[in-house]
Amino acid sequence: MRRKKPAPKAKHPKGGGRHHPKKPAARAPRERKSEIYGLAVQDGRAWLLQPITRRDNNVYQLLDGKTRGVAEGDIIRATVVGPPRGRHQNVSFEEKIGHQNDAGIFHTLAALALDLPREFSADAMHEAERGSVPTLGDRTDLRDVPLVTIDDIDAKDFDDAVYAEKTAQGFRLIVAIADVAHYVAAGGALDKEAFERGNSVYFPGHVIPMLPERLSNGLCSLRPHEQRAALACEMQIDAQGNVKSWKFIRALMRSAARLTYRQMQDAANGVLDDTTTPILDTVIRPLYDCYHALLKARHARGTLDLDLPEYKIVFDDAGHADAIAPRTRLDSHRLIEEMMIAANVCAAMELNKHNAPALYRIHDAPDPIKLEAAREILSSLGFNLVKGTPQPRDFMQILEKSKGHIESPLINQTILRTQSQAIYTPGHAGHFGLALTHYTHFTSPIRRYADLIVHRALIASLKFGAEEAPQRSRLEEIATHINVTERRAMEAERQVMDRYRASMMAGMEGQIFTARISSVTRFGAFVTLPESGADGIIPMRHLGRDYLTFQEGKPYLAGRNGKPVWRLGQIISVKLLEVTPISGGLVFAVAEAPRPLPNAPTSVKSAPKSERKFRRPKS
Repeated sequence: MRRKKPAPKAKHPKGGGRHHPKKPAARAPRERKSEIYGLAVQDGRAWLLQPITRRDNNVYQLLDGKTRGVAEGDIIRATVVGPPRGRHQNVSFEEKIGHQNDAGIFHTLAALALDLPREFSADAMHEAERGSVPTLGDRTDLRDVPLVTIDDIDAKDFDDAVYAEKTAQGFRLIVAIADVAHYVAAGGALDKEAFERGNSVYFPGHVIPMLPERLSNGLCSLRPHEQRAALACEMQIDAQGNVKSWKFIRALMRSAARLTYRQMQDAANGVLDDTTTPILDTVIRPLYDCYHALLKARHARGTLDLDLPEYKIVFDDAGHADAIAPRTRLDSHRLIEEMMIAANVCAAMELNKHNAPALYRIHDAPDPIKLEAAREILSSLGFNLVKGTPQPRDFMQILEKSKGHIESPLINQTILRTQSQAIYTPGHAGHFGLALTHYTHFTSPIRRYADLIVHRALIASLKFGAEEAPQRSRLEEIATHINVTERRAMEAERQVMDRYRASMMAGMEGQIFTARISSVTRFGAFVTLPESGADGIIPMRHLGRDYLTFQEGKPYLAGRNGKPVWRLGQIISVKLLEVTPISGGLVFAVAEAPRPLPNAPTSVKSAPKSERKFRRPKS
């Protein structure tokens, strides 16, 4: 029986704690929006709207909740009425969005909070309906090449396919990508929609696509045994994984098989099925052999490879979140990643050779200020980071030494925080993390507008068709816009995961969890539960009786004597105090006195990640 989750009671924001030397000056209330979304909560005779974002700490009273038939747990759109009274604001009902227990409601909330486009224009849909697979014409015929797609089991858009064969010098590798430019003309209705969205947004069990489904899951999806237009990169790779030459092909292809990552991995391990048995020797083994060669080149370059946990939501038959499990990273995942990177490098080199107007994916070296903060943390754990600007291999040496130790997650997070954000730009400047001088995004034009720009630039430079080349004068504007939409998508995906995690912890208030301190602020400490990846805050007032101070840039909260009491990465026991699924908020309290961490790493053994699942409580 599904436990009906009670609507959380609205709580007034709490002020500072006794740990501050003096009462902080009163803050001006946050600027009100004319329109808000919130969860309807009855408080005596009054109706309150609990905001769907954690940043909004105002208290909203719904004036006409009773007369509009509002029920506890409804998600409401409301408009602000009258002037604010401190943090209090009256709002008026506009429409019901759904209920907090509806399947998929968290996707809707993220889209509303971040103003994500969800409907395509009639003109864009009409253009998508007019599309059709081209005839061979001047295209290269790859229909007899046994290209295969390798994706997650629940994937619907198969936008890349791969094939490898051994040669006397090494390998011939083909990476074929859906020819989206054939269907999306520059300046058309589809192009305008794709630019506005910038990218697809992927939620657990749901996607807001950059292109209509007829393209993203249909004509541009490389379905097995169906003819599809493709833009392919054919590479000659030596035994050490170095790309010796390449050429781009505008082709017509026919995928030989749709494989999943697990299916591919099982086949490599000798567990075959009806799909993998016939292509084991001709397709699967050569792909793995080529992958192992590419790995040699990756290791020779000294690329940065962070071990950061990823999680997936497991749904029940009704579409409700049932568990959170760490994603298993297989060699088949890495195989596709390495082959996509190789094609991306070739695309960047080709565009640079032609001085073509295009977009590049750049990743700058770490910021010196962030490096100094990281050095202090790493030094406290017994690791020394080289002076000056470290190279990726310098970070990797520390990561290798810390494997299997209790501080390994902290070290990975610390190094991650030193890294610059990757961005799109009209000029190439290399990719620090991958240790590459040239890099772009070529392999996902179904879901990234930047890749579509790259495809158009290649088609124009190589005279593959009449598609319009990107306008150099607009590239800066396009790069700026899609950098924003990429960050927006990442924030939306984070919000949805936070809400799912919080919803599965509703009813667990009072329970004790093992957590790791992930950051410290003047307001308290943020902690992460390794089992589920859930994040929450321990306010200052719940961090024990000691007087605590926070110093900007220091990786700890200090006690009265100035010595660290709560330090970044420290493993502690916490009690869950509050859960707010609608915003994804979790509040904890320390459940025991602090225990000093050792200065040197300590080995730790735990159950394999694949064996652990975090499940919601059952009634």
